[in-house]
Amino acid sequence: MEVVESYQDVASIQSNTIHLNQTEASCFFNSSVRFKGTGNVLFVEDGAKIVDTKLLFAGNNSVVYLAKSAWPYQLEADLHHDNVLHFGRDNSFNGQTRIILSEQKHLFVGDDNMFSYDVLFRNADPHLIYDVETKKRLNLSQSIFIGDHVWVGQEAKFLKGTQIGSGAIAAGFAVLTKKFPSNASIGGNPAKVLKRNVFWMRRPSMPLKKKKPKLHSLKKRMILALNGIRIPSLCQVRCRTRCA
Repeated sequence: MEVVESYQDVASIQSNTIHLNQTEASCFFNSSVRFKGTGNVLFVEDGAKIVDTKLLFAGNNSVVYLAKSAWPYQLEADLHHDNVLHFGRDNSFNGQTRIILSEQKHLFVGDDNMFSYDVLFRNADPHLIYDVETKKRLNLSQSIFIGDHVWVGQEAKFLKGTQIGSGAIAAGFAVLTKKFPSNASIGGNPAKVLKRNVFWMRRPSMPLKKKKPKLHSLKKRMILALNGIRIPSLCQVRCRTRCA
């Protein structure tokens, strides 16, 4: 088995291919990459931050691409034979996201998505199910596709065949198993569209409280105002300081 637990370990990898460079903006902390097979590829864009992440290549010829983001990746991903795991740019994670890929099926995630904690992606069932009469397999594995700017709530589960359009919201504890449109609010088990034509913003719903000015500061300003002396506001002072 080939193992990477630091930037220095990259040079020791021979049977697989890995691009993981230490740059001023990058980070590789409390994380590991393990290759049980051969012919696998891991490409981490320069500047990407990898924290509390465990990547396991349990088979051969799988590919993982992690684009650069302002936020650190927090993943626990298992890939078997011939799987592709792709994350676009500027995705954020509020906790570890669990990913299990197998049977030559994939997970593609776009840009600017926001993941809460304990989110799960799984594109196959762990055991096979057949029809008694036809002997045909019933639970075929399927790839999963996530668009851009999707908000994923706590413990949401994305199972085989899930496709979710850009701008959508997957509610906490939702279990998704099919195709969903863009700009839709989705929730439930099994998940369904709760509302269409919605959009969301990263700005928190609870803004930070403004500090109240101190009493002696107010008193001083009142005295100066009564004497006809104008003083700049705190905002004006800050703007002048930054521009100076």
